[in-house]
Amino acid sequence: MENILSKLSEIKDFEKLRTAVLNGVSCAFFGADKQKPYFIEELIRVTNKKFFIIVPDESRAQAVYETLSGMMNGTLIFPAKDLNLRRIESVSRFDENTRISALTHILKKDFIACVIPADALCALVSHPDEHREITVYKDETVSF
Repeated sequence: MENILSKLSEIKDFEKLRTAVLNGVSCAFFGADKQKPYFIEELIRVTNKKFFIIVPDESRAQAVYETLSGMMNGTLIFPAKDLNLRRIESVSRFDENTRISALTHILKKDFIACVIPADALCALVSHPDEHREITVYKDETVSF
């Protein structure tokens, strides 16, 4: 697969993307919608940089995440927060736990790519100084 993807770097405009990434410039990539994860994977390989990939919505984020995580380890997804406008009996904490896990990996710089739907950029998160790991033992009381 690596040999096939390396052919992407021979595309004329790929060099512009590579140069922008190496210079720390944010990039927007339009067109080739289903092929974007492959371009991203090749950019990661040739630049050895960490990537935050912003996509339009949650379904596109999931598709990009699944493709990238199938090609390389260290891919995260930072899902948007559910918007509940009414009282409900119970709430799934899956997305909340996924967000916390993603933030933990980002703070530790233990990731290669993080896929973020655009509306997740509006979610409030705590300051990085407030994130810390603790160990809680059985029968121990912890004050939050």
